[in-house]
Amino acid sequence: MIQYRQPIESDWRPILAIVNLIVPGDEEGNQNWVENRREFDESSGRRRHHTLEEDGVVIGYGCVEESGDPGWFRMQICLPNHQLTGPIADDLHAKLWCDLHDLGASGAWAREWATLTDVANYFVRLGYVETRRYSPGGRQIIVWNKPLSEIA
Repeated sequence: MIQYRQPIESDWRPILAIVNLIVPGDEEGNQNWVENRREFDESSGRRRHHTLEEDGVVIGYGCVEESGDPGWFRMQICLPNHQLTGPIADDLHAKLWCDLHDLGASGAWAREWATLTDVANYFVRLGYVETRRYSPGGRQIIVWNKPLSEIA
């Protein structure tokens, strides 16, 4: 059975291992992403985050973090690609969507490398709408939005 809980210090290493599976070849960027989650400054915004654990093993992570736009939160889902089409990903999204309701959010946005098609397909399947593409350093990123008024 999958348990949701607040991350503890020992979770960050297995979370990084999952991120390295999702985004291979970008160990430095992945380390930075994990450190940014670990060291989130709650004085600059609100956040809810969850470690997913099954039989004592960390299998994923998800969070919503307040962004610069009032009422909008960044949705981040960290699961191996094969989990993105199944009930674990849907349950995690539903949990985060409830967090957004509790936080009084207007909506969620997500951002990811365009080459991560499993992640892109996941957000599109859940009704997120692509709103922007940009290419820092020649590597394309996609941004999706979904207003909270829409059904999760």
